[in-house]
Amino acid sequence: MWPRRTSLCSHNSGNRKQGNKITHKWANDYGKDTCDTYIHNICPNNPETVICGDVRKLDLDKLEPIDALAFGFPCNDFSVVGEQKGFNGTFGPLYTYGVKILNKHKPMWFLAENVGGLKSANEGSALKKY
Repeated sequence: MWPRRTSLCSHNSGNRKQGNKITHKWANDYGKDTCDTYIHNICPNNPETVICGDVRKLDLDKLEPIDALAFGFPCNDFSVVGEQKGFNGTFGPLYTYGVKILNKHKPMWFLAENVGGLKSANEGSALKKY
């Protein structure tokens, strides 16, 4: 069986075709256009597996098990060209939802995509916090 994969904040995943060695299980993003693009490119025969809505409202207990996680959370609050609010910003706390998925499903691998400022946000505590 191929690894079962999911995506959170799928803006970084919906723009590429899925390879044939990973099985899509479910995905989430807030933007309708992003969800539509993800469905078109990744799972046209299973559009119901894309949960278009706020990641903070996902019922983690109802999500299917996964073996891999691709997580591209918004970088606004971690970017060195911004105010670097980190977890004190609007988008920074969304990082914690990827951590919750990791803790619940314990995938074989994950990819968390963001910006270099993540290492220095909140006086360098962002990555240590979770």
